[in-house]
Amino acid sequence: MWELRENSGFPEERIESKKKAGYFFQLSADLIKRKHWNWNSSLGVLQKNGEFEFYVFRQNSTSVSPNIYKWTYLSFTNLARTELALNKSIYLTGNIGPRIDYLIKNSNDSFSVGGAFFYRDNGDINKINIGLSGGLGIMFQLNKVKLGLEGNRNINFNSIMNVKGPRADGYGDEGFYFKVKDNTFILNTLLLIAL
Repeated sequence: MWELRENSGFPEERIESKKKAGYFFQLSADLIKRKHWNWNSSLGVLQKNGEFEFYVFRQNSTSVSPNIYKWTYLSFTNLARTELALNKSIYLTGNIGPRIDYLIKNSNDSFSVGGAFFYRDNGDINKINIGLSGGLGIMFQLNKVKLGLEGNRNINFNSIMNVKGPRADGYGDEGFYFKVKDNTFILNTLLLIAL
C-alpha cells in the first residue's frame, strides 16, 4: 500500500499495488519445549515484491509504465508455538511472536522513475522493520519426522519507506510525503526433525 501527497495543496492518495509472490525460507530450532507449547527461534530470508503501474503524460500521448520493486530481508523471529492433537498423527498448529527484518538487498528501480512524486533516495528505505508474525497450520506425524503446511501473516510496526518533503528532485514543499506499507502473507511447507 502506498500513501502519498505531492504537495501541501494536493489531496492524500492511497494506492494499492499489485501483489507479487516472493520467496521465504528459514531454519528454526525449539529453544524451550513444554507439553502444550514451545518457544522457537528462526533465521531466514524473505523477499517482498510488488508492482505499481503509473501513467506518464507527454505531449499528445499517455503511456503506462510498470514499476516492479523487490526487497530482500534477513528475517529473525521468536515464536510461541502450540499444537492441538486431532489424533495420534495429525495436529493443528498456531504461533505468534516478535519479528525483526533487516534489509539486505533492494531492487535498483524502486520508485526511481515515472511520476515526479516518486523521487527518493535509497537511504529513504528503512533498513530495519520490526513487527509480529502469527499463523495457523496443520502437521502430520511420521515417526520422528513431521510434515506440515502453515499460513502466516506479518504485521509491521513501521513503514518500509517514509519520505517527507521537500522532494528529492527539488520540487514541491514541506507538505510532500510518500509512505510504503506492506501486507506480507507467507505459506510455509514445514519439515520438522526430532533430534
